[in-house]
Amino acid sequence: MRNITVILSCTLALAGCATTPDDLAECQGADWYRIGDRDGQAGRNSQLEARSAQCASLGVKPDAAQYEKGWSAGRANHATTTARRNVSLF
Repeated sequence: MRNITVILSCTLALAGCATTPDDLAECQGADWYRIGDRDGQAGRNSQLEARSAQCASLGVKPDAAQYEKGWSAGRANHATTTARRNVSLF
C-alpha cells in the first residue's frame, strides 16, 4: 500500500510539471517583441528568464533581443500612463 501511495504522489507531482500544447504553441510561434511589450505595459519586471526556462524545456529559445526591446517600450508606456494618472489625481 505504501508503494502505491509513493508512486501516485510522484506521478501527480510530475504531471504538474508537464507542458501543455498551449505552452508549446506560445513558445514556437511567439512574437517576442509583443510578449515583452505586454509584460512591460503591465508594470512587470522582465519575465525573460522565466519564459526562457519554460520554452527551453520545449526545445525553443526565445528571441531575447526582441523581448527586451518590447519590454523597454512597454515599460516606457507604463511609466507615462502611470505619470498621467498621478497628475490627473491632483
